[in-house]
Amino acid sequence: MSTIIAALFNLFIGLSSSLPGRVLSALGIGWLTYAGLSSVVASMVTLTMSNWHAIPATIYQICSLAGLTDAVGIATAALTARVTIAALPKLGKLS
Repeated sequence: MSTIIAALFNLFIGLSSSLPGRVLSALGIGWLTYAGLSSVVASMVTLTMSNWHAIPATIYQICSLAGLTDAVGIATAALTARVTIAALPKLGKLS
């Protein structure tokens, strides 16, 4: 999978010599970033939820009352936003 992404990334960088190529390159790199980030976040959520279901029911209920299940979603959203904001300056220097 990583070789395919690397090949697509090199293709998009090679297209960046003209204005339409730059637009297509920006869209393609954005798509690659989104696809990679969404797969990482999905695997993190799956792992977290499988571990949540492994704890006893009473502890799960107490954690739910405390709002820890919502905190997992908030932390995942914060991580996604942080990675996106960190990637923006790097994607702007492709010209």
